Amino acid sequence: MSDRLAEATNVLKGFVDANNRQDGEAMKTYLCRSSLEEDGFSGPMPPELKLEIGEAEDHGDKVIIPLNISAPGDDGQMMQLDELRCIMIQEDGEWKFDLATSVAPQMEAVEAAMGQMMEQLGTAMGEAFGAIGDAISNAFGGSSSEPSDWSEASTELEDAECGMLEGLEELPDLSDAISEVMGDRTPVLVASRGMVDQVGDCDTEMLLDRLRNEFFPGFSNLLSDAANQYPVRGRLRAIRVEPVLEWMDRTVVLDGPDLVIRIDLREPEGTYTHHELSEIVPGVLAGLEEQDVFWPANLTTLPTHTFNLDPDAYRQHTAPRLMRRIVQRTGQPVALDIDWDELSYYRDLGQFAIWGLNRIIGAINCAMPELSGEPVPDGLIKTVRMRIAPSESSKRAELQDGVLNVEVAPRYGEKGCFFEHQLAQVLMGSPIRPDDDY
Repeated sequence: MSDRLAEATNVLKGFVDANNRQDGEAMKTYLCRSSLEEDGFSGPMPPELKLEIGEAEDHGDKVIIPLNISAPGDDGQMMQLDELRCIMIQEDGEWKFDLATSVAPQMEAVEAAMGQMMEQLGTAMGEAFGAIGDAISNAFGGSSSEPSDWSEASTELEDAECGMLEGLEELPDLSDAISEVMGDRTPVLVASRGMVDQVGDCDTEMLLDRLRNEFFPGFSNLLSDAANQYPVRGRLRAIRVEPVLEWMDRTVVLDGPDLVIRIDLREPEGTYTHHELSEIVPGVLAGLEEQDVFWPANLTTLPTHTFNLDPDAYRQHTAPRLMRRIVQRTGQPVALDIDWDELSYYRDLGQFAIWGLNRIIGAINCAMPELSGEPVPDGLIKTVRMRIAPSESSKRAELQDGVLNVEVAPRYGEKGCFFEHQLAQVLMGSPIRPDDDY
């Protein structure tokens, strides 16, 4: 075992030994800062539990160590409850246990194991194991969400959800062509000042000509095809083209009734080919809703170089509003399971506003035509669970027993996330797992 793995293992061993002594204060000394914030750690796990450390694995910027959790059954034999994959990270040059991130994907498995044992064991032992499960959940700061119809969620935007839009310039000729296809005035707006600053070697008119000649040819036909698949006409208000600081942050996304295309003209990979847009745009537009909600034209809910979404605003207003739309489409209550501490830890909330719950709405609408036009089947989605994947190669999405589980790495942009048409395939029974070729 390398010195690196040995040092990380010794830290986890110290945490386990402190737990065995029921010494909560000592356990805290082995945890990283994010696991200690906001009461993420509530104390030792029950002394009935046996914790056994496995062989450490080197994952580059972190070390992962399996921790087997078992408890005594009614015959006195130890029964394994689960394996917690403990994430060890370096903080200020020292190895620490990232408990909050480690436990997020494990808590449901622990709870499921508890439920199975309560069926298999007698009432007394079932209650005992139920108490142990609650204790584990409390110690790890776990939580769950009940299904809701989200009817209390406001459809109005709050000030904390919005930033200002500046420097947009209309391209009249493209606006006319798009408007003719849409049957209503649909302006094409370009953040020309920001894009000129990005490119740095042309004036505004040269930039706009480049967009006309390289990016928008065939776009009218693409929108026409999308409008023939989904109810786009009367819902799409405008098309906005905006710059990104890094090419990997390119995206196609809805901002309320606007279709936003963010590109980097400096890099070939920073923009989109017509083929790529033909795959992406229809699914994105499938998420449009009827324009019966006031959405100010000069505001954006997407992160910019001057605006980033407030975490409390997303949790209290944005997420409930999006869940309300999901429930309206599915026709039944849906639970939301998001580890908000995890989002805060990875500082992904800004990009999560681009790659999060908003993508699921379009995905549902994309999937429904493939279900012979029938209403969303009962129980298709009972819970939406979203987690942060540690890397772009570990992203996944699957639907099992009514739980739509989506793990994304928003800090890697679209390489670590999913567009609507990809999630639609998941809803139709084709899961996406790490390193799948899709």
